[in-house]
Amino acid sequence: MKVVITLGSNTCQQANINKAKELLRQRFDGIRFSDEEWTDPVGVVSDRYLNCIGHLDTRLSLDALKTTLKEVERLMGDSHENHQRGTVIIDIDIIRYGERKIKDIIWRTIATLLIATASLLPAQAQPSDPDPVQLDKAIAYFTSAKYHEALLIFQRLDKRYKLNDRFRAYIGLCYYYEWDYKSAAQYLDEVIPRLGMLAPHERSVYYFAAAESHFNLKRYPAAITHYEKALEVCYDNEKGDIYYRLGLCHMFAQNWQKAIDNYALAEQFYRRHRNTDDLKARLAQLQRMKAGCQARIDEQTRADSSTTAKAKTDSTVTVASPTTPQNTPRQSPPVDDNPQKEKQKQKDAAPINLEDLYRNKIDVEQ
Repeated sequence: MKVVITLGSNTCQQANINKAKELLRQRFDGIRFSDEEWTDPVGVVSDRYLNCIGHLDTRLSLDALKTTLKEVERLMGDSHENHQRGTVIIDIDIIRYGERKIKDIIWRTIATLLIATASLLPAQAQPSDPDPVQLDKAIAYFTSAKYHEALLIFQRLDKRYKLNDRFRAYIGLCYYYEWDYKSAAQYLDEVIPRLGMLAPHERSVYYFAAAESHFNLKRYPAAITHYEKALEVCYDNEKGDIYYRLGLCHMFAQNWQKAIDNYALAEQFYRRHRNTDDLKARLAQLQRMKAGCQARIDEQTRADSSTTAKAKTDSTVTVASPTTPQNTPRQSPPVDDNPQKEKQKQKDAAPINLEDLYRNKIDVEQ
């Protein structure tokens, strides 16, 4: 993948640019750098910026590339706190990733704007700028993809005035591009239901950023909801990436068939609308992921069939072999508590004595 990056520094500029180049050469073979250019800061109190452009080839994904560049910044001691003080040791931005434009090279096209991610000073350090000017400046930073600088101004104005929903959506996007996914999701979830009056494609940007934020937070049901909303209003050439993300969400949730269905749709839209160097690799990846999901379905089907067969076997009635009846002990008659009555019963039950009966009969006749 061919990538274009920019480097910028406003403190110990030459030394920091040289060190950043050295660290980048250690990570990317064949990286090339342009001549360096000086630019003046706008909206910040700092020394001038020294900038240059880098060209490299990489197999890293966009997210992995961002992580690598952030690592270089951290190794050089750059931090968010330094930016808040207006000090930029080194800032590395991705301008182009393959055919996808990430940012514009502002200092090449508009000499008065910076490409480095420098922070604005707090409001009290800029008393000469009224709030309308600050808002215009924030919008200029935002449209120039300088999200960190825009965020600082938007936050300050939002605390003071409670900005309208569109500007609060801008804040959510700034957080998203700064990789603060939790804050991005919080802002975008709040304002998106009230943005129905905006143009469809603008809404698709907010839906996608909210979905990506939830996805990175592993909140897959919420991510699915926003991805599906984005599909309703985005351009066709953007649907491949969204269906791909939906496939990932369903796969992580173990909804294997839904994952396959979305991967198939992603493949269709990639074939129609994507003409980049990584298309072949992406299609091959989709085939492997569909095959993996299908294997899980087959595995579950076999497990379910085995369970059903076992249950059917257990429910079958087995005919038992006949058994020899056991001798039942004879029960003795109940004993009467009245001795006279019992004696009479025994007498009545005794065998008849014909001799006694005859003798008694003679006695009666006599």
